[in-house]
Amino acid sequence: MKILITNDDGIYSPGIRALANIALRFGTVRIVAPDVEQSSMGHAITHSRPLSYKKSPITFENIDAFRVNGTPKQTVLHLVCICILIRKLCFQVSIWGQT
Repeated sequence: MKILITNDDGIYSPGIRALANIALRFGTVRIVAPDVEQSSMGHAITHSRPLSYKKSPITFENIDAFRVNGTPKQTVLHLVCICILIRKLCFQVSIWGQT
């Protein structure tokens, strides 16, 4: 099973690592999260700058992790555009990290 993990606390939050490690038991995991903490911004959109994504500088064992310079909603929308439309990659399960 292909599992997407995301949150609004950012790629550096300890909770996203814990959630991803548990999800690894059930399939292949990919993390895509904002590059900075953005609590309470779940439905906001980024409109003042272009979005970009980069491979995370922190290591997640056996997990691809990417950070996006946008709001949590834009992070997921960016992932959909890149992974599904361009790379033909689909996820069976999406898990949003809760704090």
